[in-house]
Amino acid sequence: TALGMAILFMCNLEVLYTYTPREGRGLIVGISWAGGGIGTAVFSPILSSTSEASGLSATMRIAAAGSSVYLACVFALVVLLRRHGHPFKDLAKASSRSVTSTNSSASGCRSLLHQMCAQNMQWCTNTNFLILFAALFIYLFGFSVPLTHLPQYVQDQGINAMDASRLMSIFGVVNAFGRVFFAYLGDCLGGPYLLIFSGTVLGNGVAILMLPFCRSFASFAAFAAGCGLVAGGRAGLLSLVCCQLFGQQLASRAYASLCLAFMLSQTFGSPTVALIYDESGSYDAGFFLVGALMLTASLLFVLLDLRRARAERAAD
Repeated sequence: TALGMAILFMCNLEVLYTYTPREGRGLIVGISWAGGGIGTAVFSPILSSTSEASGLSATMRIAAAGSSVYLACVFALVVLLRRHGHPFKDLAKASSRSVTSTNSSASGCRSLLHQMCAQNMQWCTNTNFLILFAALFIYLFGFSVPLTHLPQYVQDQGINAMDASRLMSIFGVVNAFGRVFFAYLGDCLGGPYLLIFSGTVLGNGVAILMLPFCRSFASFAAFAAGCGLVAGGRAGLLSLVCCQLFGQQLASRAYASLCLAFMLSQTFGSPTVALIYDESGSYDAGFFLVGALMLTASLLFVLLDLRRARAERAAD
């Protein structure tokens, strides 16, 4: 399942990079990401209710029917793009290169595998990529902490479970809006996606640093709205940042390689905060740690944007 979702996701990025105009790409990418968030918010409670009412088998049949509809939509999109789609000029040149085949299919497969390994190893010598990877690794360490620990934290502060679930709903709705808003803001400002991304990371860190000082439902709701808004920037902006730094031809490859930072960092972030809670009986130290790491990551993103701007000026 995870492999299939990853393949579909990367194909979606390629379509967005190839068939959307540069001046409106941020809005389109943001809407695409928001669609995923809204779909999760809508269908998760439906499937949960169906599972409780009718059992797992009925739920899986509904999920399979939804997947079939999704597959049909993807097939229709492929047909439309093949017949009427036209890559934009900023991609036509970058996508003109293809993999050359050899005499046999076996040697062709080995050549393709060798080329893929060589391309992935090239990222290890790309300074901008390494800075971006390090910044993401630090930032994403605590990215999932509000999602995993906020309900328990607010209940420890005397908020009932129903209100805690409402906070997560606020977070999800505002997060979907943030995915569109920040990407579209980048379009309106002429494409400074990396700088805007730096601002969202800074805002995310500040929000989490303020979380230990929240006590009432109103203050927690303000946190959920603010943190959800800036956290939405990651989903909508990161793919655009890859375009800005590495060009449309390499953007999806860069994003795929950056997923290693997602896997490693987010895997350890939430358990680390949980361990701090188990040892100290409080979330405060964990939240302060996560917020400080996010502020550090925002400085790395600013450094990366300065390097990019300097390189563009030197090229001119």
